[in-house]
Amino acid sequence: MVDRSGSPVPFATIAVLTPTDSTLVTGTTASEEGRFTIPLDAGIYRVRISMLSFQDATIDRVEVNQQEVDLGTITLATGSQQLEQVEVKAKRNQMELKLDKRVFNVGQDLANSGANASDILDNLPSVTVDVEGNVNLRGSGNVVILINGKPSSLVQSGDPQSLRQLLGSQIERIEVITNPSARYEAEGEVGIINIVLKKQEKAGLNGSFDVNTGWPQDHGAAFTLNYRKNKVNFFINNGISYDKTPGGGSGIQRFETADTSFAFRTQQDNLRGDWGNNLRLGADIYFNEKEVLTLSGAYEYSEGFRDNTFTFQDLDADDEVMQTVTRLQDEEELEHEVELDARYEKTFSEEDHKLTVDVRYSLQDDTELADYREFSDQPQTEEILQRSSNTEDEQRFQVQSDYVHPFGNEGKIETGVRASLRTIDNTFLVEEQDNTGTFQPIDEFNNDFQFIENIYAGYAQIGEKFGALSLQAGLRGEYSDIRTRLIRTNEENPRQYFNLFPSAFIGYELDEANTLQVSYSRRISRPSFWNLIPFLNYGNSRNIRTGNPNLNPEYTDAFELSFMRYFERGSLLSSVYYRYTTGVIQRISYVDSLGVTRRLPLNLAEEHNMGFEFNFNYDITDWWSVNSNLNLFRAITNGDFEGRDLSRDTYTWTARASTEFNVTPSIDLQCTGRYRAPQETTQGSIQSLAVMDFGASLDVLNNKGTLTFAIRDVFNSRWYIRTIDEPGFTAYREFQWRPRQFTLSFNYRLNQKQSKGKGRQGWR
Repeated sequence: MVDRSGSPVPFATIAVLTPTDSTLVTGTTASEEGRFTIPLDAGIYRVRISMLSFQDATIDRVEVNQQEVDLGTITLATGSQQLEQVEVKAKRNQMELKLDKRVFNVGQDLANSGANASDILDNLPSVTVDVEGNVNLRGSGNVVILINGKPSSLVQSGDPQSLRQLLGSQIERIEVITNPSARYEAEGEVGIINIVLKKQEKAGLNGSFDVNTGWPQDHGAAFTLNYRKNKVNFFINNGISYDKTPGGGSGIQRFETADTSFAFRTQQDNLRGDWGNNLRLGADIYFNEKEVLTLSGAYEYSEGFRDNTFTFQDLDADDEVMQTVTRLQDEEELEHEVELDARYEKTFSEEDHKLTVDVRYSLQDDTELADYREFSDQPQTEEILQRSSNTEDEQRFQVQSDYVHPFGNEGKIETGVRASLRTIDNTFLVEEQDNTGTFQPIDEFNNDFQFIENIYAGYAQIGEKFGALSLQAGLRGEYSDIRTRLIRTNEENPRQYFNLFPSAFIGYELDEANTLQVSYSRRISRPSFWNLIPFLNYGNSRNIRTGNPNLNPEYTDAFELSFMRYFERGSLLSSVYYRYTTGVIQRISYVDSLGVTRRLPLNLAEEHNMGFEFNFNYDITDWWSVNSNLNLFRAITNGDFEGRDLSRDTYTWTARASTEFNVTPSIDLQCTGRYRAPQETTQGSIQSLAVMDFGASLDVLNNKGTLTFAIRDVFNSRWYIRTIDEPGFTAYREFQWRPRQFTLSFNYRLNQKQSKGKGRQGWR
């Protein structure tokens, strides 16, 4: 169905009647695209289509025989009486539990006001973001992050901090898929996190505008606009941001050998800032009601700086200070990223029967320039002046096609192919000023590194529902061609391998209130560019992070058993999971002959992860609701390095609880608490972390605008504390990336309805 402008009319009611007395035979509701399919026995029928604010359309005679009947395009006329304004007060749940994933409508969470994508992910159940910006799911960092269901250079450039460039006001929802089917790429041990950006397709002009400010400095503005007329839908999403954030920490390291022992304390004061602009625009072109072409592009530009002050106090055997060394880092970073997308989608007469083709090209250029000055309080020690440059150029080309063919009752056959071609050229250079004032290279830390990763994949899966029983099975094949090359020494390290990745799903509806699900998938975690590259940063000359070009991929077999229980006012999802991983990649710290600590990724033998996860949502009253998550897990790791046993067996847990109060129809309050229990690592431990956030919102301007005030980390307790306890080497470090923050944001909706109220949580 379409209106007189040619735009689809979604969710219209279709009634099939007998032609003689108009007795109802059956009926259905049209899809969001205005399409519908109704199975009927042979005969003659009458069809009536109804939709609010449109005149009813009636087809008096429809003859059904052995062939499919196509009613063509049905145009609905606008009703003679129209309402000036309809206010819908229905709020999507913060979390929706769907058959194969959990969907978080992050815009409903007041604690996310003024936040970026990294902050929002850190506020999701079972998801944590560490001090360096690395994302972990269920205790593992091997998780794939997608944008709108596809890999994107905007978050996969190798820089964990790239998520900070994406404003939360640009995000519609986040999907967490803990056991993906064969349809998804096999990368990622613990699953996939899909960030879905805002885009509307309603007729006419609509959108939203956001501004926010915060202290410590965190300012931004964003807008999303959509204009649809006839068969073309234009959309644009733009966000600009500026932040200037203090941080820092301290630590102590001790070294003991048969010949000597020494120690030093470290104090780090960090000031990091960034100005960025993220633009995404495009158009949907509807050739007809069954074919649409989407063309879009994205551009990100950012200028960043980092001022670090490292103060090292060298200690004698009695912990008395022998000398104090100060190292200053002044770094600037300039980054450009361009992404072009084309998507063709063709739907057929039968519901869910469709073909899609996606093509994507991205280009990224990132340059970091840093100056270092190091001096001591000892007069006989000369001042050291150094500088470094790090340039990274990345190109990525992807093409993917998927085909879905329904059959039987609710069955589907799905097939697809995909190719991803990626090349990164990286040059890292460190220089030191000599006695003549000339900068000379420090060969140990210089490298030209090339990374080529070409992945070719194909999959097929089939699923069907037999009453209360749902079955799905699939198989994916991926051929990996990965090559690294140190250009100066011409050292090459090629890796080629082909793997099969099966997946299976069984679901059973015990009754309307209880559902049981069992799933299995095999996954791969290829070494990331950041884990392969030799050197990345020279800011802290006493703690250097290095890569390892000899890394091999990890392989994981993942099993999960889930039980869903509905209540009248809420739901409980409980899951038991187990993952067995071989070739586990762990980052190991060791001390070289000069007393410098180096962190190096290595393949260990194997790891067993098992755990229980609970998600509970309940509307206590019409104005008070709670949302909570608990994840308890055990990790057993086996491995060794240079004769040292790096095995571990740790039990730990994470929890999140949020409560929301609708004080009045226009005022909401929310409080969220998160806790991460202590955890043993292969070389030491990570201490517990507890954080509380608070938010309050007020609807203004006749419900077209919303003011939100939020406090992130109310008690200023987000400190990351890690220890290393090895024979001859111990270390303690505590660090706070950002202190307690206050934010104020304003959202204005243009021709969009504000949503209030609640609905039952459940699978959709």
